[in-house]
Amino acid sequence: MAFQLNGNTPIRMPESIEPELNDIHSEKTARNALGDMLIDVINEKDKYGLTWKVIDFDTAHSILAMMPKEGFTMTYYDPDSGTEVTRDFYRGNRVLSIAYMDASGKPFYRSLRVSVIAR
Repeated sequence: MAFQLNGNTPIRMPESIEPELNDIHSEKTARNALGDMLIDVINEKDKYGLTWKVIDFDTAHSILAMMPKEGFTMTYYDPDSGTEVTRDFYRGNRVLSIAYMDASGKPFYRSLRVSVIAR
C-alpha cells in the first residue's frame, strides 16, 4: 500500500486503517406516507481511524507532525473507488494511551489513534 501523509511515508505504518464512508443528506431526506425513506445525498465524506500500537514518544511526535491542524493530504487505497487516491483531510481527535514513562521521563505509548476527516 502506498500510504502517505503530506506526500511522505510515515516512520511507521499504522497497524490499522478503519474507513468510515459517510453520505451527507439534504434537509429533503425524509420518509413518505408509506414509511419509505426518500434519500437526497448531497455529498460523501470519508473518515478514517488510524491506529499505531506500542509507540515511543519521538515516533508519535513525528507522525503527529505530519498531520498539521491546517490540513494535509493522505494517499491510500480507497475502498469505494477501488483505486489509489490522494485527498485533502483535516485531523480530528488524537488519543494517546500511555503505557509507562522511560528512564528519561518520556512517555511510551500503548497506542496512538487519530481520526482524519475528508475536507
